[in-house]
Amino acid sequence: MRWAPVWVLGALLWFGLGAPGLARPESFEGWTEAEVAGLRFLSQTEPERTRELISSLIRFREALRVLAPDAVHDAPVPTDVIVFANEAAYRPYKQVAGRNTDHLVGHFTATTFGDWIAVNGDSSVAGEFRAIYHEATHAFIAHSFPNVPLWLNEGLAEYYSTFRVVGSREEVGHAIEHHLRALESEGLMPLRTLFGVDATSPYYQEGERSGRFYAQSWLLVHYLMSVPGDDQRAVERFLAAVADGVSSEDAFRSSLGMSISQVERTLRNYTQRKEFDYWSLAELPAVKDPVLRPASVNWVRYRLGTFLALSRPDNASAARFRLKSAADGGVADAWATLGYLSENAGQPDEAEDFFNRAASGGAHESLSYTLYGRFLLTTAEPGSERAIWAREMLEQAIALDPAFVEPRALLGSSYLLAMTSQTEAGIRQLREAWRRLPGRLDIPFNLAMLLIQSGHTEEADRIIDQIAALGDKELGAKGRRLVEEARAQRTAQDQTARFNQAVDLANRRQLEEARNILLELQSERLSKELKDVVDGMLDRLRTAM
Repeated sequence: MRWAPVWVLGALLWFGLGAPGLARPESFEGWTEAEVAGLRFLSQTEPERTRELISSLIRFREALRVLAPDAVHDAPVPTDVIVFANEAAYRPYKQVAGRNTDHLVGHFTATTFGDWIAVNGDSSVAGEFRAIYHEATHAFIAHSFPNVPLWLNEGLAEYYSTFRVVGSREEVGHAIEHHLRALESEGLMPLRTLFGVDATSPYYQEGERSGRFYAQSWLLVHYLMSVPGDDQRAVERFLAAVADGVSSEDAFRSSLGMSISQVERTLRNYTQRKEFDYWSLAELPAVKDPVLRPASVNWVRYRLGTFLALSRPDNASAARFRLKSAADGGVADAWATLGYLSENAGQPDEAEDFFNRAASGGAHESLSYTLYGRFLLTTAEPGSERAIWAREMLEQAIALDPAFVEPRALLGSSYLLAMTSQTEAGIRQLREAWRRLPGRLDIPFNLAMLLIQSGHTEEADRIIDQIAALGDKELGAKGRRLVEEARAQRTAQDQTARFNQAVDLANRRQLEEARNILLELQSERLSKELKDVVDGMLDRLRTAM
């Protein structure tokens, strides 16, 4: 029995931080790029400004390693940081259907194929450094604590956005005065309202209301971060419980022994503080001056077009325009992203042509081969040449970027389409992908299916239980059904093999041994067909004996 793998197609997570800006025309000229500490930077601002932003972000990430040493700091997907020169250049990339983004100076987008941090780097716009720290925190949270509620996600991002370098030390946790003023003028919202805010809520979508939401989220996180001494262990338990899916209200009660009304009273008193505690870190390692290199016009078009294609599915036409110009200008990787857009538009023949152009033209981005391999897998028959070609593309993607987990997850899942019992290579890839992406439940599901295919139903059953416990009841139920089907099939195969063994023994006149096997089978639950032949053979043996 074989099962089709579960694919994740274009999963998207979006966060933003706001402020106003100015309007100027877009340009693809004058950009620079750099790769530092696992981050890829593309910047439209002047070189000194770009170096300052890069150095500040690297120091911030090092501070996060000190403050949260057990968290995931190396992203399992490529991370691009795009710094736009001004509001006009930034605006086409931040507009999201149904969301007022006029006030944004930065946002973070997480997709299956990469993370993006985008900011308005205009030095005349207040808060651009806070914006990049805020969005970098979202990137950190997405891979360390993927299931935290929105208030905690935004509260942590605001808390860490206060990072600053003071002489030889780094500090984080200073009071945010405009949040305190907002809470003083508008008051605190009920905590149940705060805890219930999601990405569709007016408190998150609308400018004035979102200001209150950000302010109170920050205040509650600041309170938690400032709990003194041994009580910090209780806070750690609270954060772990919330990250595991426990409701915020239940986590306060179980971890901190506080009811909602007690937390609300504590928070009202907290707003009246004259001073707010902050962390002061010992001197961190110096950051080397980043080396910038000019980015060609067509390479910028490719990078920005890919950013739009993967993060703005509502604006595929703008992405296609940039990518086609880049592809015609000699950037082979642009053909692969065009293939992805054509695939999503329901044009598989055009998609295949574009993917072939990318591969034959010398594409050198891991993403290009990941997109091509995924496309081939979704249209491959088990054991086909297409499935083999898909694995070759994904192996090339891994070779180009071993830290990128998605091609590893896809490669492991491809063995569900293999006409072979040699599944160990796929199991290894999926185990590693799940370790790096614990929040992606399609990966352990495909691992469980591959374990079933290789006969390891007990481990598959345990993994399915984990999936259900993590909240995906539907996927868990589907997995349990498939595990039971596999067990039933293997039991039937075993019973048939034992019956054939009894027939062989009877033909060799070893009647007693044959009868014992048949009696054992007769005591088990058999299919009607097998039960009839077992009963008939036992009758004949009794006559012969």
